[in-house]
Amino acid sequence: MRVYIVGVSTSGKTTLAKRIARKIGSKHYDLDDFFFKKKYYETRTQREIEKLVRQTINKKKWVIEGSYSGSRWVKWIAKKADVFIWLDKPSHVIAWRIVKREFTRPKPHPKHSRIASTFGLLNFLRHYKTQYHAKTHRKLAKSHLRGYILKTNRQIEEFLKKF
Repeated sequence: MRVYIVGVSTSGKTTLAKRIARKIGSKHYDLDDFFFKKKYYETRTQREIEKLVRQTINKKKWVIEGSYSGSRWVKWIAKKADVFIWLDKPSHVIAWRIVKREFTRPKPHPKHSRIASTFGLLNFLRHYKTQYHAKTHRKLAKSHLRGYILKTNRQIEEFLKKF
Protein backbone atom coordinates (compact mmCIF):
# COMPACT_ATOMS: atom_id res chain seq x y z
CA MET A 1 0.00 0.00 0.00
CA ARG A 2 1.42 3.34 -1.11
CA VAL A 3 -0.40 6.51 -0.15
CA TYR A 4 0.28 10.07 -1.32
CA ILE A 5 -1.38 12.97 0.53
CA VAL A 6 -1.41 16.57 -0.70
CA GLY A 7 -2.98 19.81 0.47
CA VAL A 8 -2.02 23.35 1.40
CA SER A 9 -0.01 24.18 4.48
CA THR A 10 -1.94 23.42 7.71
CA SER A 11 -4.57 21.27 5.97
CA GLY A 12 -3.73 18.29 8.18
CA LYS A 13 -1.47 16.27 5.87
CA THR A 14 1.02 15.26 8.54
CA THR A 15 -1.62 14.23 11.06
CA LEU A 16 -3.48 12.12 8.51
CA ALA A 17 -0.26 10.62 7.14
CA LYS A 18 0.83 9.49 10.61
CA ARG A 19 -2.56 7.90 11.27
CA ILE A 20 -2.60 6.02 7.96
CA ALA A 21 1.03 4.92 8.41
CA ARG A 22 0.15 3.39 11.79
CA LYS A 23 -2.84 1.59 10.23
CA ILE A 24 -0.83 0.01 7.42
CA GLY A 25 2.35 -0.58 9.41
CA SER A 26 4.48 1.81 7.42
CA LYS A 27 6.68 4.83 7.88
CA HIS A 28 5.38 8.34 7.23
CA TYR A 29 7.47 10.59 5.00
CA ASP A 30 7.19 14.38 4.77
CA LEU A 31 8.37 15.90 1.47
CA ASP A 32 10.07 18.64 3.50
CA ASP A 33 12.42 15.95 4.85
CA PHE A 34 13.46 15.07 1.29
CA PHE A 35 13.90 18.73 0.36
CA PHE A 36 15.71 20.01 3.46
CA LYS A 37 18.90 18.73 5.08
CA LYS A 38 18.10 20.95 8.03
CA LYS A 39 14.43 21.89 8.07
CA TYR A 40 13.76 25.35 6.64
CA TYR A 41 17.47 26.28 6.71
CA GLU A 42 19.54 24.09 4.40
CA THR A 43 18.22 22.46 1.22
CA ARG A 44 19.45 19.36 -0.56
CA THR A 45 20.58 19.30 -4.18
CA GLN A 46 18.16 17.96 -6.80
CA ARG A 47 20.35 14.87 -7.11
CA GLU A 48 20.15 14.20 -3.35
CA ILE A 49 16.38 14.70 -3.33
CA GLU A 50 15.84 12.41 -6.29
CA LYS A 51 18.00 9.67 -4.75
CA LEU A 52 16.01 9.79 -1.48
CA VAL A 53 12.69 9.82 -3.33
CA ARG A 54 13.65 6.82 -5.50
CA GLN A 55 14.78 4.83 -2.45
CA THR A 56 11.50 5.57 -0.70
CA ILE A 57 9.02 4.99 -3.52
CA ASN A 58 10.53 1.60 -4.33
CA LYS A 59 9.47 0.29 -0.92
CA LYS A 60 6.34 -1.88 -0.70
CA LYS A 61 4.58 0.42 1.78
CA TRP A 62 4.78 4.12 2.39
CA VAL A 63 2.76 7.20 3.20
CA ILE A 64 4.19 10.38 1.70
CA GLU A 65 2.71 13.79 2.35
CA GLY A 66 3.53 17.22 1.02
CA SER A 67 2.93 19.60 -1.83
CA TYR A 68 5.87 20.40 -4.06
CA SER A 69 3.93 20.71 -7.29
CA GLY A 70 5.76 20.83 -10.57
CA SER A 71 8.86 18.93 -9.53
CA ARG A 72 9.84 15.80 -11.41
CA TRP A 73 10.14 13.73 -8.25
CA VAL A 74 6.56 14.53 -7.15
CA LYS A 75 5.37 13.04 -10.44
CA TRP A 76 7.34 9.87 -9.63
CA ILE A 77 5.59 9.63 -6.27
CA ALA A 78 2.17 10.07 -7.86
CA LYS A 79 2.91 7.35 -10.44
CA LYS A 80 3.93 4.85 -7.75
CA ALA A 81 1.06 5.64 -5.37
CA ASP A 82 -1.94 3.35 -5.01
CA VAL A 83 -4.03 5.93 -3.19
CA PHE A 84 -4.10 9.71 -3.62
CA ILE A 85 -5.68 11.93 -0.97
CA TRP A 86 -6.21 15.64 -1.38
CA LEU A 87 -7.08 17.49 1.81
CA ASP A 88 -9.19 20.41 0.64
CA LYS A 89 -10.14 22.15 3.87
CA PRO A 90 -12.23 25.35 3.75
CA SER A 91 -10.22 28.54 3.29
CA HIS A 92 -11.32 30.04 6.61
CA VAL A 93 -10.04 26.95 8.48
CA ILE A 94 -6.70 27.10 6.68
CA ALA A 95 -6.36 30.85 7.20
CA TRP A 96 -6.93 30.50 10.94
CA ARG A 97 -4.46 27.58 11.18
CA ILE A 98 -1.80 29.47 9.20
CA VAL A 99 -2.01 32.50 11.48
CA LYS A 100 -2.07 30.32 14.60
CA ARG A 101 0.88 28.20 13.43
CA GLU A 102 3.03 31.11 12.38
CA PHE A 103 2.67 32.82 15.75
CA THR A 104 3.14 29.71 17.90
CA ARG A 105 6.09 28.14 16.06
CA PRO A 106 9.68 28.73 17.12
CA LYS A 107 11.43 31.71 15.56
CA PRO A 108 11.31 31.48 11.73
CA HIS A 109 14.31 31.45 9.44
CA PRO A 110 16.29 34.68 9.94
CA LYS A 111 15.65 35.77 6.33
CA HIS A 112 11.86 35.68 6.80
CA SER A 113 9.69 37.88 8.93
CA ARG A 114 6.83 36.09 10.64
CA ILE A 115 4.23 38.57 9.38
CA ALA A 116 5.50 38.48 5.78
CA SER A 117 5.49 34.68 5.75
CA THR A 118 1.95 34.59 7.17
CA PHE A 119 0.62 36.99 4.55
CA GLY A 120 2.55 35.11 1.87
CA LEU A 121 0.91 31.86 2.93
CA LEU A 122 -2.54 33.45 2.99
CA ASN A 123 -2.02 34.89 -0.51
CA PHE A 124 -0.75 31.51 -1.75
CA LEU A 125 -3.85 29.87 -0.26
CA ARG A 126 -6.18 32.20 -2.16
CA HIS A 127 -4.34 31.49 -5.42
CA TYR A 128 -4.05 27.73 -4.77
CA LYS A 129 -7.72 27.26 -3.95
CA THR A 130 -8.92 29.06 -7.09
CA GLN A 131 -6.25 27.93 -9.55
CA TYR A 132 -5.79 24.26 -8.73
CA HIS A 133 -9.18 23.10 -7.49
CA ALA A 134 -10.70 22.16 -10.86
CA LYS A 135 -7.35 20.93 -12.19
CA THR A 136 -6.98 18.45 -9.32
CA HIS A 137 -10.52 17.14 -9.80
CA ARG A 138 -9.80 16.51 -13.49
CA LYS A 139 -6.50 14.75 -12.78
CA LEU A 140 -8.10 12.48 -10.20
CA ALA A 141 -10.89 11.56 -12.58
CA LYS A 142 -8.37 10.48 -15.24
CA SER A 143 -5.78 8.82 -13.00
CA HIS A 144 -5.11 5.17 -12.20
CA LEU A 145 -5.25 5.96 -8.49
CA ARG A 146 -7.96 5.50 -5.97
CA GLY A 147 -8.46 9.18 -5.30
CA TYR A 148 -10.15 10.92 -2.42
CA ILE A 149 -10.88 14.56 -1.79
CA LEU A 150 -11.50 15.11 1.91
CA LYS A 151 -12.86 18.46 3.02
CA THR A 152 -13.99 18.01 6.60
CA ASN A 153 -12.83 16.27 9.76
CA ARG A 154 -15.94 14.09 9.56
CA GLN A 155 -14.99 12.92 6.06
CA ILE A 156 -11.47 12.15 7.28
CA GLU A 157 -12.79 10.08 10.20
CA GLU A 158 -15.19 8.16 7.93
CA PHE A 159 -12.38 7.54 5.45
CA LEU A 160 -10.10 6.20 8.20
CA LYS A 161 -12.78 3.81 9.49
CA LYS A 162 -13.08 2.24 6.02
CA PHE A 163 -9.39 2.36 5.13
